[in-house]
Order: sequence, then structure tokens, then C-alpha cells
Amino acid sequence: MSTKTVGLLLGITIVAIRAGSAPALAQPDSRLEVFGGYAYSTQPPDVSGLPMKHLHGWRAAGTGLVTPRFGVELELTGLSGTYASIDLHGVVPPSLRVDPPIRQLTILVGPGFKVLRAERAAVTIHALVGTVRIRRADPHSLSLSSGHYSFASSVGGSLDLNLRPRVAIRLLEPSFFLWTGRTSGCDEKSFRIASGLIFRFLER
Repeated sequence: MSTKTVGLLLGITIVAIRAGSAPALAQPDSRLEVFGGYAYSTQPPDVSGLPMKHLHGWRAAGTGLVTPRFGVELELTGLSGTYASIDLHGVVPPSLRVDPPIRQLTILVGPGFKVLRAERAAVTIHALVGTVRIRRADPHSLSLSSGHYSFASSVGGSLDLNLRPRVAIRLLEPSFFLWTGRTSGCDEKSFRIASGLIFRFLER
């Protein structure tokens, strides 16, 4: 594990402990939590030596809470970006090329569990499954394809800090994303991060 990763985990732990021990901020026992915010994904290149892919976009999710700690989450994530590849069509030697955008639309659902539920903060883990739609342009065209769907899954967690009884900020939501399809220019594995606001509804 790298020094940066250890530092990040240590920082998150300190924030969670301090938030949990802070003066009480009443948190309603809600039945529904809605999240919306920014999402970022990094993916390894298709060919060794090429730059890393970077996708940016948004993430929206709704969690129906069966109990104060356990719920079912439905997420929708849209990401897009450009990436570097090798042009093998009649070019000797092959040249580096930046292709038109690739776009991903993900729909996942699954259980989530709050491992920490303090007055000021909450730490949640989840395991989601569903589908991802991949759209990318032909290397010699600017138009995006109609796309194809593949099975997808995601495992991750989040650190939330309560701002008001019904509003919280999601400081960090890292997750490991996996999809089963394999096409040129699209990797099967990626690392995602999201951050945004949470709104709570339907108090028990």
C-alpha cells in the first residue's frame, strides 16, 4: 500500500472520529436518502506506455433504508472523456492518437450498510450490480456509436458529514468498478471517486 493511500485512509479515519465525537447534531431516522454530485474515473491504458484515461461526469443515487443502518441503493452514473490510443491503420510505425470521447452510462443496484452512524458522520459500504452502456466513436469518425450493454459491478464505500438534520455532504466515495465486456479502447476495471450532497426524506 502506497504512502499516499495510507495518508488518505488515516485522514478519513481522523475526520470520522472527530465528527462522531463533535457536539450532537440531530439526524432524523429517514426512509430515503438521495445523493447527487460529481464523479471521476481513472482507467489503465490499453497499451503499456500510453497515458492514463480520465473520465469525468456525475453520479445520482437513491437509497431506501429498511432499517437505520441497512438499505437498498439504486445508482445512475454518467462519465465521459477522451483517451490516447495507437493508430494501427496503415501507419508505419504506429502513431499516438487522441480519439473522440468515450461515454459510459451505469445503472447499478444493491445493498448498503452503515458501519458507522454517529451524530455528525456516517461511513457506508455497498456492493452493487447492474449494467453499463459504453459508447465510443470510430477512430475515423466523430459520431458516437449506438453503444452496447455489459454486466457491471461495483464495491466501495463513502464518508458522509452531516451539515443539517436533513442535509449531509459526501466527502469521499471511492469504489472499484468492474464490467465484463471487452472492446477496443475500453478497460474492464476502473477506480471511481464521487463527492456531493445528500438529502434525507420520509422521516420514520
